[in-house]
Formats: sequence, structure tokens, C-alpha cells
Amino acid sequence: MLGRSLGTMFADICERAPDDPAFEAADGSLRWTRRALADRVARVAELFDDMAVGSRVILALPNTAEFPVWFWGCQVAGIVPVPVAPPHAGPRLAHQIASIRAISGITGATAIVLRPGETAQKLRTALAPLRIFEHAIEPGIARLSPRERRPEDLAFIQFTSGSTSNPKGCALAHRSVAANVEAIRKALDTHRGDVSYNWMPYHHDMGLLSGIIAPILCEGTGIIDAPRAFMLDPIGWLRKISAHANVHTTAPNFALSLTLRAYSRRRDLQLSLENVRSIICGAEPIEPELVRRFLRTFAGFGLKPESFVACYGMAESTVLVSACSGGLRTFLADATALEKDRRLEPVGSGGRARELVSLGTPPPECQLKIVEEGREVAEGQVGEIWLRSPSLMQGYFSDPEATEGVFQDGYLKTGDNGLLLAGELFFVGRRKDILIVSGQNFDPHDIELQIAQAVGLEARRISAINVNIADRGSTLGIVLEEDFTARQSEDLPSRVIESCFNITGVRPKIYVLRGERLPRTSSGKIQRAALALRFTQLESMASKAAEAVEP
Repeated sequence: MLGRSLGTMFADICERAPDDPAFEAADGSLRWTRRALADRVARVAELFDDMAVGSRVILALPNTAEFPVWFWGCQVAGIVPVPVAPPHAGPRLAHQIASIRAISGITGATAIVLRPGETAQKLRTALAPLRIFEHAIEPGIARLSPRERRPEDLAFIQFTSGSTSNPKGCALAHRSVAANVEAIRKALDTHRGDVSYNWMPYHHDMGLLSGIIAPILCEGTGIIDAPRAFMLDPIGWLRKISAHANVHTTAPNFALSLTLRAYSRRRDLQLSLENVRSIICGAEPIEPELVRRFLRTFAGFGLKPESFVACYGMAESTVLVSACSGGLRTFLADATALEKDRRLEPVGSGGRARELVSLGTPPPECQLKIVEEGREVAEGQVGEIWLRSPSLMQGYFSDPEATEGVFQDGYLKTGDNGLLLAGELFFVGRRKDILIVSGQNFDPHDIELQIAQAVGLEARRISAINVNIADRGSTLGIVLEEDFTARQSEDLPSRVIESCFNITGVRPKIYVLRGERLPRTSSGKIQRAALALRFTQLESMASKAAEAVEP
């Protein structure tokens, strides 16, 4: 697999078993064999005949059947696709256009693929001089003839999930993608004919790999669903996978939480989850109690606890770094030792505990080490996760300065804190998110989780941030979503303050988001830096206003 291009592998797989299923729509409205898919892919490849091999084309498509057709059409034609969030008519359209323009400038893309419709028509002028493809692709007589591509050539450019004002595109070679798919296959023990059900956005690394690439390269079937469908009917996710055997699917924390909440309102469901082989959870620090509650709730429908797979990954490593197959494994650590001494110790009687989730052992081809102040640290010590593997990106496309900043001696510096125990990786926190409170380092996710448990809120509705306040310097802030405060007693803010004080020894400043949600990346991570900047600016404005009215 490692010695060929994605386009060549696609053509070989389709030719070898043309009547095997390739993709299906979750609602049953579409079922394509590999022959039916290949016919459409060949038509797309023909549309790129006048473009040079290696040309970049932006894919701004939703989670529909068009996406795999155009993605694999690019691979067969030797074109480098650049997946981005599809633009929608509405108040954010101007921002989306600006983002596409920025990405076009970075990648040198000369064309964009849009779904046919009114929005595409409106974008013609706004996106000029980009060439716009908005064809409805029907099967034809064209033959798959992949253009020559070397394993080290660029396969696609994956923009990181937090990309906004300064987008960074991970340049991924064919051999890196193939290596990562092989790592996924081994970690999940997938077999020919397995089903991959995906509702995560295809422009996101997890959605693209699990929903579009792995189903083909692992010779399985991809079930196409959309993020909006999941958000409107979270329990429908489980209902849909009940219809399939040997299913692999993905669900970050927030998906588990929404599903549980939906189930509490609809207890009359008929589900059959015995055939779920893996539920892959990543993107956010995994909440072990939430996972246990999810597994307990749906055990009566046949869901096996060993189906849960905690994983660690990032776009810079294609997607997967390590995975803990066989169920949830945790270590109950002394939180103070983690924060002050940066080492793993079992929690003692009366000590403050933090439950860490095992993310499994990295595959043999992945060299992973924990580094602090330029030196590799011993097992059980906290430091930055560094890794070197065949799945790594070539660098950030057209950004040598950013690339140099994350690579050292062939290792990718992830920006994440973690530790190793008996060869297994444990995530501790993101270095850029670390909160310094009274001289101590705290992981914001840990603060959020403990406050949530103490006052009866969902952790995903809380964010802990550092806010700079005049005359006080850096101060701990806790941001809450308004709908949660509305459902709680009036003393909620004071209970949050008291809970936070018990954890950190500091009484935080409380902020309430009114009529909006916490800002998140496409993978569900809270954008704490954006929140911190926003409330720091508000504090600065309030301070200046107070100075202006002083006699």
C-alpha cells in the first residue's frame, strides 16, 4: 500500500471487486457499488484533463455523495484536493468567503468545487478568479486511468480544525495517508466488508479519513451522514448504525452527551447495537464518567464495553497517533502531583483526584517520547508529546516558518502535554491552554470537569480561561452558557465560585454568554484563546470607561 498513490489504489480496489458496496446514504436514498462510484469518479477526472498534475483544487462540499466522487476524482486525475467548510447563505457567508480566499492564496488553488445551487451562483463574482466547478456528476463511459503520482507526492492539504485568521494547511503525501490508514486498520482490526458510519464533517481530518478514505482503502462501505442530521436527531445516529453489521463509528464527548440527553426524552427506542465493533472517541480530552454512563445506558441494547476506543490524533499526523482498543482504561492520579510536580502519582486518601484516560500504545512504526526543556523525561513524568512516524505531514504548506517551529530533529512537537506509563500514552492537557493560577499550572479541562461535577452542569457548557484585568493582572475566568444558568438556582454563580476556590484556591470572575454557545473548532474543541481575548478586551473597555467617569 505504501508504494502507490491513492488514485492507483482506488482504481485497483474498484477493479478487483466492482460489485462490492462503496457508499450508502444513511437514509437509504443512495447505494453505490464500487463500479457505480468509479464511473462517476472517472467523469470527474476527465473534467481536470486541462489542469496540470499537482494543481490544487478547493473542495467546498457538504457531507453528501458528491464529496467522495470529487475527492477520488482529484486523486485519479493527479489533482491535490483542499477540503474546506462549505459556504452557506447567511450572516457568516462573508467570513466564509474571506476564509476561502485566504486558503486559496496559501495553497495557490486555481479552482473550487461547489454544490450546484443558489449559493454557488452568488459566489461566482465573490470568488473570482477561481474557476468554479458545480457539475452534477452522472455515470458515464469514461475509464479510470490514474495519472502518475509518486508516494512522496502531495495527496491533499488538510487545514487544521482551529484555522481561522491564520490558517495552516498540513501537506500530506500519499505514503503518509496510506501509512495512517494501515495504522487505523490494525488498531481497529478492520476487515473487508466492514462498515464505517460517519456524520463528522468531511473537511475535518477525522471525517475525511474515517468517512471517505478508509472505507475505500480498507475495502469496506462508507455510510454518508451529515453533522446537521446528527445535531437535529442525536439518537438517530444509533438507530442508523443498528441497521448494519460490523460497524465502526466516531463520537467525541459532545456527541455522547447529546445522545444521552436525547435518549432521556425517548425511551421507547428499538436499537440493536451488538454489531458495533468500535466507537472511536477523540478530538477532546475524553471524559471517563461520561463514557461509562454512555456504555451503561446502551448496554441493554447490546453495546459492548470493549467497543469503546479512546484515541489520540491530529491533522499533522494525518489523523491517528495511537488508540486504546478493547474498552476504557484509566488511571486515578493525584491532581496536585500532576500540576505542581508534573509527575504521575496514584491519589491518596483525601487527595484531589484526576482520572486520566489511556490512549493506548503507539504502533511500532511511531516513535513517541515525552520532552521537557529539551530533554526526554522518564516514564510517569509530564512533558510535551513529540512523535516521529510515517504518517507525519511534510510540513505546513507554503509556511516554512511555521513548519520549522513544530519540527525538531525529525520529531513533531505536538503542543500537547502527556506522559507514558507502561508504554501507554496519557493526555494531560494542551500547553497553550494551561492556566497559571497563584503560581500553579492547571489544565482548564480538569477545572471545568470538577466544577461541573460539583454544581451539576455539563462540562462542555463551561470554559476556564485566563483574563487580564487592570490592576489585577492575569485572573481566572469561568465562562458559562446562559441556558444552563437559567435552569439552575440563582446561587449558581456563587456555587461555581466556591467550587473553583476549592480546586484552585482562587475565586474566579464569572462571565455568562447570553444567547450564544461557547465557540468551538470543527472537532469540538473550545476556542479558549478567542474567549480569553474577548473578555480581556471587555475588561479593558470597562476599566477605561471607569477611568473616564472618575471625578
